[in-house]
Amino acid sequence: MVERKAKKRGSKPGQKQLTCAQRVQIIIERANGQSCINLGKKYQVTRQQIWNICKAAASLCLLLFVAGCEEQQYRLLQKPKPESPPINPPLQVRQTNWLGGPAGREGSCAHASLVSMLHWQNQFKLASIWKQKYGGGEYASRIRQRLDSENVPYAFTENANLALLDYAHSTRRGAILWWKPSHCCTFLGWVQGSDGKTYAAILDNNSVSKFEYTEKSQFHRLWASYGGFALTVLGDPPSPPIYQAYESITLPSL
Repeated sequence: MVERKAKKRGSKPGQKQLTCAQRVQIIIERANGQSCINLGKKYQVTRQQIWNICKAAASLCLLLFVAGCEEQQYRLLQKPKPESPPINPPLQVRQTNWLGGPAGREGSCAHASLVSMLHWQNQFKLASIWKQKYGGGEYASRIRQRLDSENVPYAFTENANLALLDYAHSTRRGAILWWKPSHCCTFLGWVQGSDGKTYAAILDNNSVSKFEYTEKSQFHRLWASYGGFALTVLGDPPSPPIYQAYESITLPSL
């Protein structure tokens, strides 16, 4: 019967057991650039032992770092509803009728409506020039001639074609149109009412502090009776409102 000597727990043949202080000193010296070969010779252990000691220390440091940190994650926020109406000029850039009013005097309603639309499309220089050069009553062919003379691109209808207003709505450009007897206003797009019906949003240059709403079928019928003219300038509307899409959340420490 062959007798075998019991091994010390946790040791391997040929490995020297190091004290805790020696292990710490090895980690410090290795961090300062000492090679595993030199450290093995100095402490009379193998290079593999030196490597295992340093690897265990690195894993412990990583664990302590993760345990002591708060993990940042992000969650998607709900997208806000689209701006309503889609053409929504601030009060400060809504142009009032500067030569007339609702009392029946000849005013500048077509030009005021056009200036509001130009402001919305960020064409402030053109709006200023337009207001200085033009005013008074207007009719469809002449306002188009004046736009041509200023090299301003546009699209229009003279037969109450809703496709023109749909285009003005979807591109967020807006439009001017004959609305109310002998009057011109600014079309601000279609709005969905709480009753499920669709309404036309209108800015009247004689009362710019509020928007007016008319149910779509009724609006179409009245618009046709007023002549059916509408025109949109092909400028660039502002970008949709910026909103926060994500927010950070902090998970508790481990």
